[in-house]
Amino acid sequence: MNLGWLHIDVKNPILLSLYEKMFTKMKSMPNSAEMDLVAQFFDFCMRTDIEQLPDWARTGPPHDPRWPWKSYWSVYYVGFLYMSHDDQNTPGLQWKRYESSVMSPNHPTWKADLDTVLKKWQFDPPGTFIDPGTKLGDKYAPARAAEAKLIKWGGENNVPRKAIEPMEALLKDTVKVMMKESSLSVDSHLLLLHLLICLANSNGDDRNMAARIVNLRTDSMEYQNDIFINQLIYLVLISLIDPKGIYKQKNEKIISKMEEIRNYIVRTDGAAQAIKQSISESIDMLNADPSFPMQDANNPNIQFSSRKTDTLEALDVARKSFTT
Repeated sequence: MNLGWLHIDVKNPILLSLYEKMFTKMKSMPNSAEMDLVAQFFDFCMRTDIEQLPDWARTGPPHDPRWPWKSYWSVYYVGFLYMSHDDQNTPGLQWKRYESSVMSPNHPTWKADLDTVLKKWQFDPPGTFIDPGTKLGDKYAPARAAEAKLIKWGGENNVPRKAIEPMEALLKDTVKVMMKESSLSVDSHLLLLHLLICLANSNGDDRNMAARIVNLRTDSMEYQNDIFINQLIYLVLISLIDPKGIYKQKNEKIISKMEEIRNYIVRTDGAAQAIKQSISESIDMLNADPSFPMQDANNPNIQFSSRKTDTLEALDVARKSFTT
């Protein structure tokens, strides 16, 4: 249900179209807004460190210390203000605060839906959705209740079949459309890498299609007899570091980003393994040569801009040879 929070950051038209279709599908599920809050509350309970607070602890609207402890839900909803001796560098009691943990979506429709539910629930959400957790120090009770309600909702509404499977089909269809494009933008290639990982992590036909794309013959001027995934990742690296591009990232940040992407891969066979190996090799290159890929030891006499153009053209040609 993170879709609603990411909306403001979506600029790529292909991703925006995919995003809106996925959002529409998720919103069609019964009580989707209520269950978004249940999921948020579960996450809050699991990560909060509010377990034992002093008797003078207070909670209420922001910066209002007048209300006594009520529940973990109230802390999630409005935050928490209390006095503590914890700061050893400052003598006496100090005011400390937990901010509200409600994640407000950037998608306007989703935000309106959640705002409506929160306005109705306020400090007393219905037990059919939320166990507020009134016992201080036992945050796991409301967390377990929220988790159970999420599992029950998923089962009763057949979420895997009605929501997740259609979303997987949307991902596959989006990849098919992208492979038919005569040219793709820099950020679309980064999106394509993520979508290929999604397909490679899935089952059956999706994995087979991912494998066909990943291993597609892709020859550039610099790298002959190569495959699609190697050239795609090479272009991603070039795009991330390009000082005239949209990302302008440094070597260390690119390494961190590629490690993060590699961690998305959960399967150990087929296309997943090929993608993981290619990413690992790129990380090795980045670690071995801080100037890579601004400079390429395998092609020391070819300028950065030429290698970027050559790789884009190689990927365009390869996509033309792909048939669905």
